[in-house]
Amino acid sequence: MRSQHPVSEVPARSSDSGESPDICMLVHPGRVGSTVLAYSLASLPAIMAGEVHNASIYPAGNWWERWDYVEHFRWLFRQRLTLPQPYTEAPARPDARWYVFEYKPFHTGCGAPLAEALERFRAAGVTRFIGLTRQNIIRRYVSFRTAVLRGVWHSHETAKQPPAIFLDLGHVMDVDGGFTGGTALQWLDHHFEVVRPQWESAMAAAGALQLSYERDIEQDPHVAFHKVRDFLGLDSDLQPARHDQSRQNVWPLREMISNFDEVQQALAGTPHAALLED
Repeated sequence: MRSQHPVSEVPARSSDSGESPDICMLVHPGRVGSTVLAYSLASLPAIMAGEVHNASIYPAGNWWERWDYVEHFRWLFRQRLTLPQPYTEAPARPDARWYVFEYKPFHTGCGAPLAEALERFRAAGVTRFIGLTRQNIIRRYVSFRTAVLRGVWHSHETAKQPPAIFLDLGHVMDVDGGFTGGTALQWLDHHFEVVRPQWESAMAAAGALQLSYERDIEQDPHVAFHKVRDFLGLDSDLQPARHDQSRQNVWPLREMISNFDEVQQALAGTPHAALLED
């Protein structure tokens, strides 16, 4: 049920005045390189970074069904700014200029369409938005399935051999992509006809910096770092101390999908066939 509390505007805060850091929200599905980016950002003294929905703060599922984003996240931001950073366990940085937190909008029960959620976060004090996506959603899905299969979500070392992921053409459930279940073709159509247009519209309305895994992280994570640094108005000389992650699934999809020939035949003649060539 929606909160009955009114949504009020919160003015942008300035670290120069000695107040709390300004808040930036990094919006993304899973398996798009967000941890690489967050680690590099958290290595800067000017930035505190981490997932705001963190079990060490409160049960992670507690907010998924909430509609009172404004009141809830105002409280949560205040708590987060007093705690060690989730990635580095470094002490809180009260003199940081920015607090960058991650938000995964497609998790079950997030409570509001993306455009509405961004406006409520803005009312809660968020002053900048960054969107991070992955253009090839088949690779993102295979990455997710591989992480589940191996129980390894992030690593400092590249895997030694490709996985063998069976892509069930009759049933795909892509929670991170906002698809609750259907055939593989329905999943792909839903992404390109519904999810991506809504995403781009919401991000444009929020004035967000839009990043993509393939362009800004895959080959050189520093590309995304530099874009975020400039977007937040930080010193152009600042460089990340580290990003601490290695790409896991470096092989062509042909080598990672066990029923690749079947998938290729099913997608032949559709706009999605080109995704298998990447």
